[in-house]
Amino acid sequence: MNNKINTQNNGKQLQELTSLTKKDMPLKLNSLDNSKLILELKSLVSEERKLLSSVLDYLLEVQTRRLYLELGFPSLFEFCVKELQYSESAAQRRISAARLMKDIPEVKTKIEKGNLNLTTLSQAAMFIGQEKRVNQKSYNINQKRELLGKLENKSKSECEKELIKISPLATIPKERERLITEEKIEVRFVITKELKEKLERVKALISHKKVNPSYEELLSELAEIALNKLDKSVDRDKKGNKEMGIIKDEQVSNRKDQCQKALPPAEVKNPDAQQVGKESANSRYIPTTIKRQVWKRDQGKCQYVSDKNFNAGKHENSKNQKDNAIDSSAQKCNSTHFIQIDHIIPFSHGGSSTDINNLRLLCANHNRYRWEKRT
Repeated sequence: MNNKINTQNNGKQLQELTSLTKKDMPLKLNSLDNSKLILELKSLVSEERKLLSSVLDYLLEVQTRRLYLELGFPSLFEFCVKELQYSESAAQRRISAARLMKDIPEVKTKIEKGNLNLTTLSQAAMFIGQEKRVNQKSYNINQKRELLGKLENKSKSECEKELIKISPLATIPKERERLITEEKIEVRFVITKELKEKLERVKALISHKKVNPSYEELLSELAEIALNKLDKSVDRDKKGNKEMGIIKDEQVSNRKDQCQKALPPAEVKNPDAQQVGKESANSRYIPTTIKRQVWKRDQGKCQYVSDKNFNAGKHENSKNQKDNAIDSSAQKCNSTHFIQIDHIIPFSHGGSSTDINNLRLLCANHNRYRWEKRT
């Protein structure tokens, strides 16, 4: 299926369907007899399916053009939730359905006829993903088509039974989160026997601090250990305790002075280290201290900014992107996943690797997007 759909024609179709719905909507439903009520309800459901298939077409076009990146969202999913205001589950179902429709064009007709629905398509997409992850089995187009054929005109429970027949391991329940109170969230997921044994070993190792810890306490301990090692946006002392904010410059200089006094020149292991500062001015290499400053300033979040009027380049050339300088209509990505350091003015164009005002954090998708826009 060609994703370069005619958006003008589709827009006209949406307007016609919407006006038709409004025109045919009875002012007083209680004045309709039973047969008329059911007939018009079926007509509305049919129009709803057609609207759904058009929405999926539009989502595919947004994905193809990667407009969600231009608008400041790190993914199509984030765009659907924050811009289109779908719930997380509704967004994921539509994205799954759209991608299957891209692979198998006849899915569009089957959605409009009611043979397949969002729930069924989402189940199929999740099953295919689990098959690849658990059983290392990749489905080709024909296998996907065959799978969907087995799920047509079936309820959710009937689909589950059908999928279990094909691969029991691939039907393991997905991870779930549920808000219980403002401070408590229930998280459900399935783990392997091997991971369970590892967790038991960790429990034993921390038993001197907490006897028989709960899973919440265990995960909290593991999270703290991981953050001590990986989180670059927070300073920590040698014991792993958080030191909120940036270490004062005078403290850093004092430590450096003490180190220099304590270490005679003859004991310097790397005599070329003194040249790092000079070399870095003409190098793509970003010194570790500069990296830490950038991470702290940007709080480990993607700094890509776009406004909602497609003026994506509005903030691109600003070397000093301040939150209070961003237009009120701007959309800031703020993703914390796959974060990378980006040169605002590219190194190849004379951009500095040591000036923190020329450096910022971007998620991998926006970093790649900016690079492609420049080339």
